[in-house]
Amino acid sequence: MSISEGHVCRLVAQCADASLRSAGNEIAQQIELGVEAEQPAEPDQQIEIDAAVDGDGPADDAPVVLSERSRGNRMGAALCYPALEALGLLQAAGRCFRLPDSELFGVRAVTLTLFFMALLQTTTVEAARFLRRWDFGALIGTTPAPVVRTLRRKLANLAGQGQALEFGRQLAQRWVEQAMIATAYLYIDGHMKVYTGRRRLKEIWNSQRRMPLPGFVTYFVADSA
Repeated sequence: MSISEGHVCRLVAQCADASLRSAGNEIAQQIELGVEAEQPAEPDQQIEIDAAVDGDGPADDAPVVLSERSRGNRMGAALCYPALEALGLLQAAGRCFRLPDSELFGVRAVTLTLFFMALLQTTTVEAARFLRRWDFGALIGTTPAPVVRTLRRKLANLAGQGQALEFGRQLAQRWVEQAMIATAYLYIDGHMKVYTGRRRLKEIWNSQRRMPLPGFVTYFVADSA
């Protein structure tokens, strides 16, 4: 469902008018009662979305902050922050990985970048060059977003730490403990993914092309839903 900018502006104006009327009525009542009127509080200028601290420096110690100036055609995806909190993605990433020398793009920023890229169906790192950095950066709370070269360097650092298995284990444990997955019956499905990079991988049978090709097998474990 799409919502026009004009509709949002009208809603904001209505809320502002209602807030001002309420504050004015309260001040008028205080004046009638002879009570010293207090100045109405300034409206909140920032919306803080608490995220896990991964201990990678000042940029990662602060919560993800979306200010009223954070705008762009990707900000609707910020509604997924509660889902991120429920999944425990940022918390698990903060416990498993470290980027101690990062001033801006630490573990949390990289994790958010990859999450929202997948959500927006931008499934390769190279495709990140087509994202509008300032729009996407406002979504992940960094502004601007990391460029492809930076993202590739960060991913190489994270992959070299060898914590992917532990990362997946912690996520699975949380999902089972939170009853997000029905563990009575689990289905395991393998999919062969063709590799077109420079490294030499062994050939695996590809059922779609009906021939062995360089690649690897990804296994998916899912419940009945």
